[in-house]
Amino acid sequence: TATVLGFRRNLPPPSSVEAVFETKTSMNPGDVPAPAGLSGRVFRLVLCDGLASEAMGTLTTGVLLTGFAVELGASNFAIGIVAAVPFLIQLLQIPAVILVEHWRDRRRICVGASLIGRIFLLACAAVPFLGPWGIAALIGLLTVYQGAGAIGGCSWNSWMRDLGQS
Repeated sequence: TATVLGFRRNLPPPSSVEAVFETKTSMNPGDVPAPAGLSGRVFRLVLCDGLASEAMGTLTTGVLLTGFAVELGASNFAIGIVAAVPFLIQLLQIPAVILVEHWRDRRRICVGASLIGRIFLLACAAVPFLGPWGIAALIGLLTVYQGAGAIGGCSWNSWMRDLGQS
């Protein structure tokens, strides 16, 4: 028994307490078992795609994007627009559902939308050379990039659902 905060407690021996906090963490996608219906290779590819997408989302939005806009001389209003675009543009998922259901080629929609989005993201690198039109161009390019991402994400979710059922 031990006294903890004035109360007597029956505590397990230290070796078993250490065993509770001893965990093995792995960052290797191959160590994660594939869900039912997906082969190990497909699951690893989907997992790596998810990791890359999260890294890209982190590096192209939020603080880094706001810092880029500030360096370009954006006003407070423009910074607010830049910060709001990713959230407002998610409303494009509503018509994207209709598009995906109409065309039924989820992979082609996903890859095409992603390609268009990446082209517009790369175009954002030219914004500092546009002078006074740079901020407006940044907002426009980001709107198209985020819109393509919303459409691509909608078709990706549906595509992965179909992939898991096959």
